[in-house]
Amino acid sequence: TSGFSWPQCAGGGVRTVRQTMRDFFVGLLVYPFMLLVGLLEALLGFLLVLAPLCVHLATKGAPRSYDGWFSVFSSVPCGRRAFSSLIGVIAPYTASIGATLQEVSASSVTASMPDRPWLRNPFSSVHAIALANLGELTTGIAVLSALQGLKSVRGIPVAVNTSYEKKARGTVTCTCSMASVLEALRDVQEPCRKPIEGVLTNAKGERVAVCSVVWAFSLKQKGENAAAT
Repeated sequence: TSGFSWPQCAGGGVRTVRQTMRDFFVGLLVYPFMLLVGLLEALLGFLLVLAPLCVHLATKGAPRSYDGWFSVFSSVPCGRRAFSSLIGVIAPYTASIGATLQEVSASSVTASMPDRPWLRNPFSSVHAIALANLGELTTGIAVLSALQGLKSVRGIPVAVNTSYEKKARGTVTCTCSMASVLEALRDVQEPCRKPIEGVLTNAKGERVAVCSVVWAFSLKQKGENAAAT
């Protein structure tokens, strides 16, 4: 016999134990190096953003929204990496995929995730949960950014569903647009639930997955409104 191999995966080839172990050991060796590079990029971003941040604080005051902070950070090299590392401090599990926020505004958010050996499954593609993690991160930041402009509305995720359309390889980008949902949230009077979708694509622009997170929205109580202001 030719030896044990993983079963045939729908739409893909056979993934052998030897190849899987190769990814494992490559990841074991490369992970500390990549972690160090990421930390150095974030540190450089923090150092470079000090000057424009001080100017912004002196002339306009502290940014009052995620997109405001992102605008300052993204104005310098490695600033996006530094800003994304702050999100990772707040949500350590999310930081495990090494995603970088590429665009943050009140109506849309874009984030990208590199293809790393430790993020793969036995079939030489990005793991399903890593894709779901990227989708949850992108949609979550999109909703929170939108809610900052809606002082009377609050929200919390209550369900996550990710559908997979194609094997993901290489850098994966997720985009979430809040334009249509934002208009509906302005008129919220009663508790409601709305699905927020993040579309994941590969470097060729092909859809690889769609992450749909259901958020429950409701009006804030008077005490919450006072605290928010």
